[in-house]
Amino acid sequence: MWHWGLDVMAANITVPTTVLHYPTLDMFRQELKNGYDYVGISFNLSTLHKIKEMVQSVRELSPGSKVILGGYGTVLTDEHLAGLSADYICREEGIAFLRRLIGEKDRSYSNPDFTIDRYIFSLRVSRIGILFNAVGCPNGCDFCCTSHFYKREKIYFNSTAKMLLDQILSLNIGKQSIESVIIFDDDFLVDENRAREFLHEVEASGRTIDIMIFASVRSISRFSCEELARMGVTKIWVGFEGKKAGYEKQQGKSFKALVEELRQYGIAVTASMMIGFDYQTEDAIVSELDELASCHPSSTQIILITPCVGTPLWNKLEQSSRIKQDVREDYRFHDGFRLLFNHPTIPTEKLESLQSELYKREYQALGPSLFRILYAYFLGYKKLKDHPESSLRKRAAYFKSKLQKAYALYAIGILFSPNNEVKRHLREEYRSICEVIGRPAIRSVLVTVILLPFILWTKFRFRYDIGSQPRSMRRVYNWE
Repeated sequence: MWHWGLDVMAANITVPTTVLHYPTLDMFRQELKNGYDYVGISFNLSTLHKIKEMVQSVRELSPGSKVILGGYGTVLTDEHLAGLSADYICREEGIAFLRRLIGEKDRSYSNPDFTIDRYIFSLRVSRIGILFNAVGCPNGCDFCCTSHFYKREKIYFNSTAKMLLDQILSLNIGKQSIESVIIFDDDFLVDENRAREFLHEVEASGRTIDIMIFASVRSISRFSCEELARMGVTKIWVGFEGKKAGYEKQQGKSFKALVEELRQYGIAVTASMMIGFDYQTEDAIVSELDELASCHPSSTQIILITPCVGTPLWNKLEQSSRIKQDVREDYRFHDGFRLLFNHPTIPTEKLESLQSELYKREYQALGPSLFRILYAYFLGYKKLKDHPESSLRKRAAYFKSKLQKAYALYAIGILFSPNNEVKRHLREEYRSICEVIGRPAIRSVLVTVILLPFILWTKFRFRYDIGSQPRSMRRVYNWE
């Protein structure tokens, strides 16, 4: 994940600014020789160990620079961070902090020009636009750093829904290769009035858009799936968490009914499941995963409960002396793949290994997520192709074009499926798609053959961990 917050801040001040994403230490040190007034370093807890050497490099190579620390790593106290010798620590929304620091006035938000590439079999197939709408979340889940970092308040970058839509349309116009846009906003639908205002603006524009949003069961349940379709939503990330987790955001429609209805309108669902709740036994976790799989999410995230320092869950576990000692001494453990506390019934090693086992179990049951997304598009096409409203018919046509481009992938998916049951499902889905939208052209067969060496290369690359690290990137703002 890129540290997009740095770009958000750089795009919303007027002074010349350079942003480095994942620089090597040599790259960082070389950049310091340009003599900056301020050097801002964004970090989280698991990268804290790298910060001291970076700050030392600033003091050595650019002694006139002031060092600013920001990001979720700043949940640590001043006492914890004292050894880093920073000049400033930002524990608030960064644009306002920087403008105040350098003496700039407030102005309308400007989204940074940032895209990410989407790859299939090591080949770039599309670009995704990145838009930032808000930080913070009022839901207040006890483990969530985002919610409690901003004191359960939501801070909007775009003051109106129209401003957000204008940003989306501007991004689509400026980058013709962009097919979809991810809107970063922890619960896009939590403010119902604002979300309905966005729906109104989309409908008034007459434009067809493709957006991914993050939302909760409670907020999604306030809208009909047709309303979400009219907004342009094609993908939703929603927390399944744990069946008995008891978070207020889980109230509303049953998860199974919600996912099924969304799929009927061509909306693919990424479900996020958490393991490590006190009520969970090993059998309960496996049962919950099976229940989630029966809902047919298009993709699934399975994570260990990782309470961030300063959250209510962290404080509760600390008060009961359940936080592991090595976790207190080495923040590299705060990476989402290692358990931070002692579970009442499941040994740490078992719970950590179970995370990987559940991913394999989900894949064996449902197969590749790519085809689950495509099948949601197919269901949406069938539902909307004859709809009386032209905007929804346009959405159906968009789904059809996506499916036609994906014909060549089905033969590959069937060939490399994890088991015979998944193969059977993919064959049935492929036949259904062909019956409704027609047989593929001969070029699809040729594309399948061409893709085979790329598939084998991808399997080899993943097996031997080749090219998995993020690349370094240098971006500049406001330079003449």
